Amino acid sequence: MTHFAIICPAGTGHLNPMFALGRELKRRGHRVTFIGVLDAQATTRASGLEFQAIAESEYLLGAMPKLFARIDREACISSRGYFFNTKQPKITFFLNRFRSPN
Repeated sequence: MTHFAIICPAGTGHLNPMFALGRELKRRGHRVTFIGVLDAQATTRASGLEFQAIAESEYLLGAMPKLFARIDREACISSRGYFFNTKQPKITFFLNRFRSPN
């Protein structure tokens, strides 16, 4: 029996596929331990897998939703700025070009 360690970000879109992998490895007789921040502990254990916390003092329980919200906000601002600075003038140009003269 091999002992596998799985490390991935604590986001649902990352964890769920890794849980499926971990459960399949466990079904085949292997030992599986997830290594992650505290925010992943409850869902990892609920999926039937072992959990080992890392970076506990840097990422307290509840830190990841705040971090993901900040990343989303910054990405939105960045992409909005990209759109308005690069795409909007082109769209406005084309819309004005096809407007009726009335």
